[in-house]
Amino acid sequence: MYLGTDDKISQYFLLGYCIFGNYKGVVDIIDKRPYLIHMKHYDLLPIEICLMNNFIEGALYMMKKGANLKEIDKEKVFNGILNNKNPGKKEAIYFLLDNGIELKEDDLYKMIILAKSESKLIEDVLKRVDLLSLNNLIVLLNKNDVAKDIRLYYNQQIQRLLHGKDFEGNYELFINLKSDSD
Repeated sequence: MYLGTDDKISQYFLLGYCIFGNYKGVVDIIDKRPYLIHMKHYDLLPIEICLMNNFIEGALYMMKKGANLKEIDKEKVFNGILNNKNPGKKEAIYFLLDNGIELKEDDLYKMIILAKSESKLIEDVLKRVDLLSLNNLIVLLNKNDVAKDIRLYYNQQIQRLLHGKDFEGNYELFINLKSDSD
């Protein structure tokens, strides 16, 4: 599909603003040509560039403006956000969670390993996870070579979260929780 000279130039400018972390530039281009973030095979590139350059604000702005992220792309973006040192990380993760990303135990495990120092963020994310994923996360934490203090801390957090939830048919969950208390 031919995009036209203006659109092509705008795409290059958008990428440049993403590379150099120019928030005003990203906002100006997306506001003038919002359809640029809806072009097939193009949605993820500017967002990935923003994340590689620790420019979460730009990525978040494009996501909020409706970049068409397929589920696999959301996972790539989630991983990019996790690896980021930017304080906007929390808002970006919450945005993804509020907009349909489903985190399974592997994602949660990665999050615990990569964002160890962000216990409040991890606890908030764990509150939004289903029982099965929490159970599988406990199994992963117990199986893998995770530092004992981290494993015990998150097993306690998960126990607190599960307190009062329906355990019917979840006998395995009790076994996994008890197995780590030694």
